[in-house]
Amino acid sequence: MRSSRTRKSYTWNVSEPREVRNVILEGRQTLRELMMRNVRAEKPKMDADAVCDLISVFFSGLSIEKNLNLDQSLDHLKVSNFMRMLRSV
Repeated sequence: MRSSRTRKSYTWNVSEPREVRNVILEGRQTLRELMMRNVRAEKPKMDADAVCDLISVFFSGLSIEKNLNLDQSLDHLKVSNFMRMLRSV
C-alpha cells in the first residue's frame, strides 16, 4: 500500500514503516522547534527544554486518552489546569 502526504512544498511517498517513522519524526522535530520558540518567548523560570518535554508528554497523553475514547468531558479542565501550571514555571 502506498500513500502520499504533502507538507509545505515537500511530498513524501510512504510505503514502509521506516518511512512512516521518519515522516512522524520530521513533523515532531518541526513542532518541537516552533514550541521552543514560543516557550523561550515567555521567558520561563524553568529550563525551556524541560518545559517543552512537559508540553509534549501532556499532549501525547491527552491524544492517547482521546483515541481510547475515554471520558472527554474533563478535557477542558485538564488543559486549563495544565496551562495554569505552565504559567507558574
